[in-house]
Amino acid sequence: MTGTQRLRPAVYVEVYRAPATAASVGDIRRHVVELVQQRGAEDCAYTAELIVSELATNAVKASETARQPMIAVRTSFIGRLLTVEVWDGSPALPEARPTDLDSEGGLGLLLVDELAQRWSYYLTKLGKVVWAEIPLPEPVAVDNLSGPKQTDLPRRELLTGLRTRLSDFSADFVTDMATLRRVVDRLRALDDWTTGE
Repeated sequence: MTGTQRLRPAVYVEVYRAPATAASVGDIRRHVVELVQQRGAEDCAYTAELIVSELATNAVKASETARQPMIAVRTSFIGRLLTVEVWDGSPALPEARPTDLDSEGGLGLLLVDELAQRWSYYLTKLGKVVWAEIPLPEPVAVDNLSGPKQTDLPRRELLTGLRTRLSDFSADFVTDMATLRRVVDRLRALDDWTTGE
């Protein structure tokens, strides 16, 4: 290309672990905001800050009765989507409680529900992950990333004979987003959030 170079969407994932204390919530919030700003998605920084603050606060509260004295936050940039996942060691499921708007607690997940494109949770071997998706105005580009976490998705070359056979094959392919999301959620649940493996 002449003049401008086309930037390809990329995948960027980072995990941040912290003690399950109230003081960690501010550290997590600053870390996620810094990541969002570094990726050139400043328009989403405030939304990401509010969402991760609520999810991390809930994780700290849930960890009071959990065996694991830590929480973890995974921030993923994939194309036009920022996903924030917060793990805690408690199997207790999150619930958005309708409360009095003047009360001091209970509004966190209602706020997340309003700000996120979608949110949910899944159980892991040692607790649960509550996650939220935030749409990005444009995809995070490879040029906005640095370090070894930068990952282009692999591409396969079709063999010449296979191309011929595929052209004889007539099929309609449909992408079922609900099925894909369920598969991704179950794959994420396989992670060991405590060790990073």
